[in-house]
Amino acid sequence: MPFIAEVHRVMIASPSDVIDERVAVREMLHSWNDVHSEFRKLVLLPVGWETSTTPAMGNHPQEIINSQILGDADILIGIFWTRLGSSTTEYRSGTVEEIERHIAAGKTAKLYFSDSPVHPGSVNPLQYEALQAFKADCQKRGLLETYSGINDFRAKFERHIQLEMNREIYIRSAHSAERLQKVGLSSEATSLLCAAVADRYGNIVHSKDFSGEEIGASGQNFIQEQSPRNVALWNSALEELISLGLIKDLGHRGEIFVVTEKGYQAVEDFHASKKFQVDLCIEGNPPTQSIALNSTRPLLVTRVGYTLGDGGPSVATEDVKLHGEKVNIPINQDLLTTLWNAPRPNRAHHNNAGPAGLTVTVMDGQVKRELALPVLLDYLFAGNTMFRRVVGSISISY
Repeated sequence: MPFIAEVHRVMIASPSDVIDERVAVREMLHSWNDVHSEFRKLVLLPVGWETSTTPAMGNHPQEIINSQILGDADILIGIFWTRLGSSTTEYRSGTVEEIERHIAAGKTAKLYFSDSPVHPGSVNPLQYEALQAFKADCQKRGLLETYSGINDFRAKFERHIQLEMNREIYIRSAHSAERLQKVGLSSEATSLLCAAVADRYGNIVHSKDFSGEEIGASGQNFIQEQSPRNVALWNSALEELISLGLIKDLGHRGEIFVVTEKGYQAVEDFHASKKFQVDLCIEGNPPTQSIALNSTRPLLVTRVGYTLGDGGPSVATEDVKLHGEKVNIPINQDLLTTLWNAPRPNRAHHNNAGPAGLTVTVMDGQVKRELALPVLLDYLFAGNTMFRRVVGSISISY
């Protein structure tokens, strides 16, 4: 019999000298699924560049890996032996970049370092030296695990993944999946209904014209690709909500739908069963930086404030309208300049760098939340040009 489960992607990050360990991680994740998935309503999906990416051109290979699989990963397993890996445009290696970006997003990362014997002639001294420096840096920031061989690694990793999946966050996830199963909604119908509940009028708009078809709520068009398959997918989601009595047609023309009381209650039940957590992280480099918002449920972003920090007032604000669990909010460079020049506490007198803050206003269903992100204002030189840069990240739970 089929069952609905919540899927957690587990990314395997490592250089090329630990192939056996990468295989072992996949085997043990599949073994955990065989024993626990149906009862726990959870699935651990191993992902890695060699199995989960597709060919693409137009960017650095590591950036393509980041966009295709790293951003959606929930847990990262990092494994090292004698190599750190090949450098990227910003980091000492692709594996290091994956780890640092994953940690900056406030997600779980588990790092393993092998003490297995190795033939001295097979070791690249520069790679080994860089690896030891990275390991020393990581030891200052968290708990690492060493292992003496593949059997020791398997034993330790199996124990660690069992302990990880017994954390409260995954117990709550299982309850959320059960609630969704009872409601009987697909992920597309769930996203559409949550967006409609966040809309001030509780509306979903369905329109067609010469350019294509739109199904939208809270200012977001869910049919981003006008392929027949994608259009059919979102029409099916709309029909799901109608058939379950979660929305109703206003005017009986199939153009405007409104959420029913049953629909509001379904979303409230879903939210109540799922712990709310949101991660805010500054991404990119000037002049195209943004705030990456990752939440455990869909949010409607309505405003961004540029503040003096430490609970100080906003010196500038910008209204936005973005909706989803993963939202990318562009940083307004003009408003950032206003903040940079404001008389902030503790700013550096010689260049105005120093602490500040950003606030992201969101609607969580019918609840308005102000999410505060402490940041550091700094600068970056590219050639002869100086750009203002923002650095910061935070995880918030309710």
